[in-house]
Order: sequence, then structure tokens, then C-alpha cells
Amino acid sequence: FVQWSVIVSAIQVGLATVRDHAANRWRLTIACRLHQAYFPPDVPVFYATALENPDQRMTEDVTKLTSSFFRFLSGDDSRDGVLVSLVSLVWYTFQTWKRVGLLGVGLAYFSSTLASVVTIRLLARVSPAIYTQEKLEGNLRYSHGRMRSCSEEIALWGTGQCEAEAVHQYLLEAVRNQSRVILRKIPLRSFERMFSYLVTIGMYAVLGFYSVGFSPTTEASGSSSSGQKAEWISQTAGVFLSLLYAFSSLIQLGDELSNMVAFTARVAECLVNFDSTRSQLIVKEARLTNSNINTACTPQDGDERDVLVLDGVELQLGLDSEQNSLSSYPTGGYQLPHLTLGQRVLVSPGKSLLVTGPSGSGKTSLMRAIRGLRQYQAGYILRPRLYQPALQHFVAKDALNRVGVLFLPQRSYLLEGCVILLDQILYPGSQSMIRNQQDDLLVREQILEIMHRLSFPVTDLNERCFWEHRLSSGEQQLVGIARIAFHRPRFVVMDEPASHLDDESRAKAYRLLDDLGITMIEFSPTQHLSLQAGTLHNVRIIESGLERQFLVETDLNGE
Repeated sequence: FVQWSVIVSAIQVGLATVRDHAANRWRLTIACRLHQAYFPPDVPVFYATALENPDQRMTEDVTKLTSSFFRFLSGDDSRDGVLVSLVSLVWYTFQTWKRVGLLGVGLAYFSSTLASVVTIRLLARVSPAIYTQEKLEGNLRYSHGRMRSCSEEIALWGTGQCEAEAVHQYLLEAVRNQSRVILRKIPLRSFERMFSYLVTIGMYAVLGFYSVGFSPTTEASGSSSSGQKAEWISQTAGVFLSLLYAFSSLIQLGDELSNMVAFTARVAECLVNFDSTRSQLIVKEARLTNSNINTACTPQDGDERDVLVLDGVELQLGLDSEQNSLSSYPTGGYQLPHLTLGQRVLVSPGKSLLVTGPSGSGKTSLMRAIRGLRQYQAGYILRPRLYQPALQHFVAKDALNRVGVLFLPQRSYLLEGCVILLDQILYPGSQSMIRNQQDDLLVREQILEIMHRLSFPVTDLNERCFWEHRLSSGEQQLVGIARIAFHRPRFVVMDEPASHLDDESRAKAYRLLDDLGITMIEFSPTQHLSLQAGTLHNVRIIESGLERQFLVETDLNGE
């Protein structure tokens, strides 16, 4: 007995280990596929997708999906899975047919078919509520994470109580919906529990019929002794109960199946949305970088990769995304503000551009349209292709060997966690691009020279710190400018890159980028870039029916 106990236990532990390992590997496969769709190398799907809670879907929902699937497939410590139940169903169907004929088999299959139909109908009520519950749980987790990531801003504003009330509302919504899930599961669970009892009663009725009358077997016939009948009833009851247990296991897997269906729907919706968003962005990116080149860019404009062209661009400033349209956007009876570039703007290498104007006039919207993150209603935009980090770019001395455009947002993005300063400057590249010690020394020398010219106090690029908390807003902007200077793309498009810098630091930053041959395109409410010198010309801005003069400055060096 001890030996068999050890063998059976070892088999069960082994099966459980294989099941959990398979679920873990499948989770990796699904998550990698989702990450490939969410973080493609060519377009920013992670920015453009309108799907709610994509982070939860790619993490918790994938984990729950794979775990539920393998529990459904192979069972767990408390019940058999669908595979064992199906094998048991076939075997005990044959054994039941041998002992009590088609009547017993028919009773078991009829009751189980009825149970399956009822279970499917009940699942249709439970699955949507579980789907909604996962969404609400994601909202609750996100609200907690947002309070943690914005804790300083919330503390400075003194609005902790307001944020706490918002989090509490998410909690109440999740708890209320969970109550609906619990209530909707009552019929399903009740039916699962009652099924085995009701069919057991029918089974004993069949056995009683065979024990006193006709039986297809000799053991249960009227000529058999009482001992033989008792033994036959006991054995047949065991076989019949095993058949019912196989059916019951399949029926009780309905609860697991309802969870799996909900998780599958959320993950599948995630993948479909990512792929659809990527397809739309690829079309938009192709339009921006090589859009109708025969008509949009005349021969004197040069290579389409080396110029920025804005011609007759119109932007509806009230729209937040491409999904919104003028016909569906709630205007409240007011005309939506819009931006119109009344002339053709051409920016070639070495001819920097300043776009300046009052707040709300559409500067950031225009920058997003250039990047491909926002729809424009008329005209066309042509820009260089995006810069791709490569070692030969930032070690090259000749500016002509560099191509592409980088975008510098107003709020510099810093790598999260405790990382070294070198990693912060290499972003969007990484240390994996550095091939040998000689390149490593060259990279470090260039970075130290850049930081020195920006008057950024640094002596050790290997200093490890939580830089997003240590650096001030101005220092974070200097890190962003240092990245641009290090990678040295052909163009850089900047959104108020020096808004937190003093005049001296601002002048040093602009002069550094200019000395490196980087063509600057700046969007700012102030004329920081124009302090260098240049020639002004007008671009029209139409907002709420009022025409404003919008300053655009070219030729940083006044040539």
C-alpha cells in the first residue's frame, strides 16, 4: 500500500508540474506575441491604441487564460480535467452498456446532454459579468498605480482626498459587479451540484428494475442467487457512478470554462486591436515619409528623406484622436478651433525652424501630426524617416552620414528604476550597441564632452540612481538634449525643450545642437530659438474664426 501510495503521489505531482510548466511556457508565447503587436519597431501602437487596460490584458489576463486552459484540460488537485473525463466517459460507457444495456447508457447520456444545454445557457449569463469584472479590476489597479506615480503632484496640490474618493468609486464598482457575478453563478453552481444527485436517483431506479425483472446479464437474472445479485448491483452501481462522475466532471468544468471564455475574449480583442492599429499607423507613416512623392515633393526639394514639408495643413484642434470626427464630436454649439498653414513650409538640413504662438494655437497638435500621432484634415506633411539608433551614427564625424529625425517631448522621458547615467544618455539606444572597449571609451568621451558643454555636473557615468526622482525638471530636459546631441540625428523636432532652463543653459543647449549640425524644429510659445538670429516670415493660424499671426523662424545662423 505504501509503495502504491508513493507511486500514485509521484505521478500526480509530476502531472501537476508538467501542467504548470506548460501553462507558464504558453503564457510566454502569448505574451511575446502581444508584445510584438504592442511594441512594433516601426509604429507606436502603444500610444495610438484606444483599448482599455491593455497592460492588464497582457499580464494578468494572459496568466489566468493559460492557467484556466490547462486546468480545464488536465484538471487540478480537486477535480479531473476534460481529457481524463472524456477517457473515463468512453470506458465507463462501454462497461455500463455491458451491464445494463442501452437503457442505462441512454439515461446517462440524456441527462448529461440536458445538463450541457442548460450549462451553456447559464454560462451565457455569467461570462459577460466576468469580462466586466476583469475590466473594473484593471481600472482599480490603474488608479492605485496612478496615485503612486503622481504622488508628488497630488501632494503639492493637496488633493489626496479627492483622488482617494475616485479610487473608492472604482472599488465600489468592482465590488458591485463582483456581487452580480456571484449572483449569476448561483444557478450554474446549483445545477452542477444537483445534477449528480438527480441522475444517481435515476441510476438506482434502473438497477432496481433490472434486479427484479429482465436483465441482459446472468448475474442479475431472476435465477441468480441473492449474493450474486448483490455483487452485481454493487459492481454495476460503481460503474454507473463512475460514468456519472465523468459526466459531472465535464459539467462542473463549466465554471472553469466560463472564466476561460472571458479571458480568451479579452486577450483576443487585445491582439485584434493591436494589429488593426498597427495597420492604420503603417499607412499613416508611409504617407508621412513617402506620401505621393510625385506630387507632394517637387524635384528641387531633394531627397524625401532629407526634408520636412508642410503644405496647406489643416488641423481640427478639438479632436483628440483619429477616431473622432466632426460629425460626432460634441461641440456644444461652438465652432471648433482649427489650425491652417496658409503657405508651404520647407525645412532642409541646416535650416532650422521655430514655430511659436500663444497657448492653445495648435503647436503641439502640429508636432504630433508630423510624428503621425494625430490626424490632419487637409494638405500634406512630408518628413524624414525616424532615426534608428546605431553605433556608426553617433561615432561618425561627418554629419552627412547621419539620417532620420528624433522627437524631443517637453517632458523628458527617463528610464525607470535604479540605472546608471550612461543608460539614460544612450536611450533610445543601449549598451548592447557598443561592440568593444575602444568604442566604449569613445562613447564615454563624447558623452562627458556633451555634459560639460551643457554644464551638467557629472564625473561618473556609471553612477547608479533613481534619476527620475533625483533630477529637477530642468536637469531632465538637459538629459533629453544630451541624448539628441549624442545620437546626432539629421533633424530633431522639439516641443518646448528649454521651458525649464535658464537663459544661459538654454543658449548653450541650442549652440551645442547647432554646432553638431542638427537641424532644429522647435514648437514653443516663446521665441527661444529666435534669440540666435534669423529671418521671420508669416504662417496663418485660424482659430475659432479669428486669424492670428504665427511666427516661423528659419535659418538659425542668419544665412
